[in-house]
Amino acid sequence: MCLTAGAQDLGRYKGTMEVGMASMKMESANVLTFEWATSHGYCFKDRFYLGAGTGVQLAHGRAELAGLGGKGTLFSVPVFADTRFYITPTRVKPYIGVRGGYAWGDGKGGLFRPSLGLSVPISKRVAVNIGFTYQLQNERIEVEMRGLSTGISWVDTWLGNVSTGNQLLDSWLGGEKKHTVKLNEKVHSFSLNWGFEF
Repeated sequence: MCLTAGAQDLGRYKGTMEVGMASMKMESANVLTFEWATSHGYCFKDRFYLGAGTGVQLAHGRAELAGLGGKGTLFSVPVFADTRFYITPTRVKPYIGVRGGYAWGDGKGGLFRPSLGLSVPISKRVAVNIGFTYQLQNERIEVEMRGLSTGISWVDTWLGNVSTGNQLLDSWLGGEKKHTVKLNEKVHSFSLNWGFEF
């Protein structure tokens, strides 16, 4: 819910704070994520919001990576531009929004995040938001792994040169030395978010 700035209607400050749970579909696993985000900017003509924000995403359940030496929980910090359009000027306002930006941390990469929701006022300047969100992220993950070792040097050397076409398997076969695997994945997630705007 936006409030206008008066006769000139130049806009007013607005902030949001929200939490959410998401089901994330990855090429290597399905995981559950917890999200927290805040955004701050200006609302114009009681209908259009433009701002920027940041947050925290915790993803847990990557059993495939955890079993090969990767982290079972991944931590990332997105930074994004935020837009929102309030569809009707009624008291309870449906809205559509889009966030776009980049995430740093265990899962680095650009993100695109459209949403659909409702803003319900509980006082003159505060409203409760509930929304559904889809997120697409091109995620780059670095996983530290220890390769397979047979104890026979020429066998380990041969295994290190084997190519199966699978990056994780090739890295695991690549000898006893610790090394880092870089994975590129397109990550799709759907979340339910709730919070406040003020």
